[in-house]
Amino acid sequence: MKTISNSINLIFPTIINMREFLFAFEKKFHEFSTPFTLIPVPDGTPPEIPRITAISKHGHSNLIITQQTAQVITNYDDAYSDDANLCWQYFEGKANRLVDGIRTILNHSFYFAGLSTTVHFEIEENPVELIKERFLRIKSKTPFDISTRLSYVVDDIYYVNMEIQNGRSFDGIQVGNPLSLVGLREKSSFIQVTLDVNDRHAFNTKPDYQSDESRIEEIFNLSKELISQKIPAFLEKGAIDL
Repeated sequence: MKTISNSINLIFPTIINMREFLFAFEKKFHEFSTPFTLIPVPDGTPPEIPRITAISKHGHSNLIITQQTAQVITNYDDAYSDDANLCWQYFEGKANRLVDGIRTILNHSFYFAGLSTTVHFEIEENPVELIKERFLRIKSKTPFDISTRLSYVVDDIYYVNMEIQNGRSFDGIQVGNPLSLVGLREKSSFIQVTLDVNDRHAFNTKPDYQSDESRIEEIFNLSKELISQKIPAFLEKGAIDL
C-alpha cells in the first residue's frame, strides 16, 4: 500500500477581516515558507475563494484559508509513501497545528471537519475486473476504466465516503504530442481508494452541533482503521463492517 495524499478541512463561521490575521498565521505555521500569499480580492467576493495561501518549505504541503474554511493538503513522495505510520505521524502534526491555529488566531470553534486520504493498493488481480465483479456486477464488456462511490453513516455522527477506482502508472520517454502517452509504457496497475471521513452528518442532524479536537481525533482513528484493516478486507471480500 502507498499513501498518496492527505487533506484536512475545517469549516467555521464566516470571518470577514481575514487579512488582519496574516502575520499571526505566518508565526503559527513556521514550517511554511514566508511570506504567505495574501490574495487581493474585491469586497463581495464569495467566501469560498482563498484569501491566504502558503506552501511548506519542502513543497509537500499547502495551506489554504478562506473566510469559512482552513485546509492543509499534503502529497507524499517515495521517502514517505510506503510507510503509512510515517505519513500519519507527519500529517497529524500538521492537522493539530491547524486546529490550534483556528482556535487561537481566529478565536473560533468550527462547525465540522473532514479528513481525506488517498491510497494505492497493488494487487495481483486485474483492478478493473475486480471492481466490476466485486462491486458493480455489471454484465458487459470489461471497461477500460471503472470507479464506484459509496457513502455510509457511522455512529450517527460521521459520513464515511469511499471512491474506489482503477489506476495506472507509466514509465519511459514521452515522444510526440506532450498530451499523449506515446512512448510511455504501462508499468503497473492498482486500485486507488479515496477515503473521506467527516462529522458533517452530526452537524446536519443535531441542533447547535460543533466539532472539536476530540472529534478530529476520532476521525483520524476511524480513518486509520479503515485504511489499514477494513478497506483491504473490503477489496478482498466485497463486505465491510462499519
